[in-house]
Amino acid sequence: MIAAIIFILVLLGLNLIPQIRKNKNEKLDRTLSKLTLASTVIFAIVTLFYFNDLRLKGLYSIPAVNSVFVLTVLIYFVFVTNSRIKIISIPILTIFILLGLITTFFGRKTYETEIDGVHKIIVTSGGLMACGQLIHITKTKFLIFDNEISYESSLCLRDIKQIDVVKFDNESAEFKIHHNGELDSENPYMYKIENKNVW
Repeated sequence: MIAAIIFILVLLGLNLIPQIRKNKNEKLDRTLSKLTLASTVIFAIVTLFYFNDLRLKGLYSIPAVNSVFVLTVLIYFVFVTNSRIKIISIPILTIFILLGLITTFFGRKTYETEIDGVHKIIVTSGGLMACGQLIHITKTKFLIFDNEISYESSLCLRDIKQIDVVKFDNESAEFKIHHNGELDSENPYMYKIENKNVW
């Protein structure tokens, strides 16, 4: 709670910086406003897809989008002259920044490997209450997204470094998961899943 209050106060403080400046640069304000609008729209679309089990391909794609968005908004707060539109946008952008930080630090991809030409197995960091990393089987959708088709959160495996595909067919899938052995002594862990019209 204290961290959230400090965070909000810092953002409000950044918005006071334009009041100190004597010269107003309308061209700079327009350019930064357009840039912020563009990055906000891209961030909103990627986040909307993310919460509908569609993740951008690549280990660092979502953190990259989130980082560009947060950086753009901070520059907007610092350099754009305060106006009615900016004051209205501050709480909305603050919520989006918090959402971006949450999706960057919780649920981020830490490992992925191809199963076949269409499917992947992906490892993500768990949330605050997770005992280990999460396992997702995904299928390519719209060329640039990994669509989650299977999800496992109860394995309690940490620091997953490698996953070997032992079997993947229409009936079942089997994987060897190499991890740190901290919470489960079986290493590599044999993870089996039955195909119930999932893939």
